[in-house]
Amino acid sequence: MRGKTAWTAGVIFLFLTSGAFAGPQTLSYQGYLTGPDSRPVVDATYPMRFTLYDGSSGGVARWTETETAVPVASGL
Repeated sequence: MRGKTAWTAGVIFLFLTSGAFAGPQTLSYQGYLTGPDSRPVVDATYPMRFTLYDGSSGGVARWTETETAVPVASGL
């Protein structure tokens, strides 16, 4: 019985880590965009690049996405 339980747990682990059980492929973000004078930028749409790294301070980029028109109002 112990071997069967370990085998079942292993299969479930592989299923969950394989991407077959992947959740939504979205990332929420929020920020405050300011100019050199620390005041909010003019309301407009701005191009932005989002990148996730494998380290807390740099490292290897694991995901990058560029958006050409992110709406910004009052710096938000």
